[in-house]
Parts: sequence; structure tokens; C-alpha cells
Amino acid sequence: MAERILKRFIKSLPAVLILAMALFTGCNSVQKDVFNITAVDVGKGDCIVVQTGPNTVLIDTGYDKTSDTVVAWLAGHGIKRIDAMIISHYDKDHVGGAADIIKVIPVSYVYLPDYEGDREGYLDMMKWIQKRKIPYEHVSNDKSFTLGDAQYMLYPSALHVDDDDNMSLAAAVRYHDMSALFTGDMEDEEMECFMADHTPDSVKCDILKLPHHGRIDMLTGKLIDTVSPGLVLATDSDEKKIADEVRLILEDRDIPYYNSSDCGSITVSGIFPEEEEGSSQNQKVPERMEKYTVTTDR
Repeated sequence: MAERILKRFIKSLPAVLILAMALFTGCNSVQKDVFNITAVDVGKGDCIVVQTGPNTVLIDTGYDKTSDTVVAWLAGHGIKRIDAMIISHYDKDHVGGAADIIKVIPVSYVYLPDYEGDREGYLDMMKWIQKRKIPYEHVSNDKSFTLGDAQYMLYPSALHVDDDDNMSLAAAVRYHDMSALFTGDMEDEEMECFMADHTPDSVKCDILKLPHHGRIDMLTGKLIDTVSPGLVLATDSDEKKIADEVRLILEDRDIPYYNSSDCGSITVSGIFPEEEEGSSQNQKVPERMEKYTVTTDR
């Protein structure tokens, strides 16, 4: 009874107070061997939390209006620090929540695409990066960094165009034998350059976050074939769902997919040998993806 009352009380608290409680109590739900990728439900926008062991990377931050949701999710999962924040590009559904998150959660480093923005979300973020004295860089060439046993690769756009989507900074993570690729909002022009500049073996991954919330482009099918994922995520919304043409491409290739508008927040978790069978989950992915479980809000 007391536990149920406490849970109701916590749910009623604003995000900042939840964060304060998490910091004060020192709770941390991330154990030594953990590989979790969570697409936090922010509607048609990206906010991806990657947890590898004790380390956390945040790839995009959703909207300004969803920042409380993101902060509450992080606090609720015992995340007290972001080791790296990666911003794919400066559309409001990717960078909008950055400033509010930086205000309340320590961030160790920020990676940005290879251009500067001029809109509110970018300017607010840069103000708080400078106020918190967070080191940052605009990534102009392929770059790697490590956090513990996890290796991250950053792939800046080869284009120099006045088009935020095609200037997306893509990112990949490899942790033990697990891997994922996050493609921002890249469209045909950037997809073409990305595939020309990288061999299929170098970008093949288990998990693919679809470009541009699952919209269809001429090269979407080719990108999926190049990356050869075993599971796909689409950060769509009820108003703008994953394209039917993309669904057909995935179904034709027997690739399971999970989209935000149907599933809410989606967590893909790695299974390590010492874990017991029957851990909490909603769905399990097949064949080569048996090392993962998928949990959704709905």
C-alpha cells in the first residue's frame, strides 16, 4: 500500500523535482552490463537514450514542449548525467528540448552537425552550453569516441546545403556484439552520399532508426538494404505516421518495426548471457535478433 501511494506521489511531481529526488537518493537503474536504446515518445520528433553499462548518450532532445517528459523519463530511470549529447540537426523536433535538459542535467560533451543554426532552439541550446561551460564541437569529418566498452561513430553530412534535414549528423553505436544506427532526418541527397562514402559492412547494424520519422524517399529501400537491420524504429506521430510504402518495404523483407504512434516509448534491450530467461518484456524479436527484447508503453 505504501509503495503504491509513493508511486502516485512521484507521478504527480514536476520533472525538475523528480530529477532532484533521483540525484538526492543516488538511484541508478543502469547496471554494469546493459545495452538499452529507448526512443522516448515525444510525438513526431527524435529523442533517443542510449545506455551502455553505466554510460548514457542522448541523441536529439525532442521539442521544447516535451522537455519535461524527457527529464522525467531520465530521472525515473536513475540517469543523473549525460555523458554525451548528439544533435543530428537543428529542427525544433530534434533540438528543441536541449536547453531545458542542459539546465537541469549535467552534460559532459555535445556533438553538433557541421553548421551553425539561427533559430530559437539552436540559440537557446548554445546559450546554455556556454553558460554551463560544456565542451562541444561541430563534427566535420567521420569521428569515433568510446565510453567504456561502447564505441560510437559520427557521420557528418558530406553535403553543404541550406537544408537542415540533409545536413543531419548520423550516429552509430557498437557495444560487444550489438549495434545500432541513427540517421536523423537525412533525405535522398544525404542518403546517396552516405551509402557512397561507406561500405555496407561498415554501416551494417542490428537496429536502424529510420530517417525522417519513417517517410518514404526514393532511396529508403536501398538504405535499408545497405544497413541490413534486424529491427527498425520509426519516431512518428498519429498525425504523420510511418509511410505505408516503408511498411511494405519492411514487411517484404521480414524486418520487424516499432513506431512511436502505435507503441509510445520503445526500449530495445540487449540480453547478456548471465541474465535469466523471462525478464520483463512485451515482445521478443526473432532469429538473429534473439539477443534483444523490446518493451513498449502500449
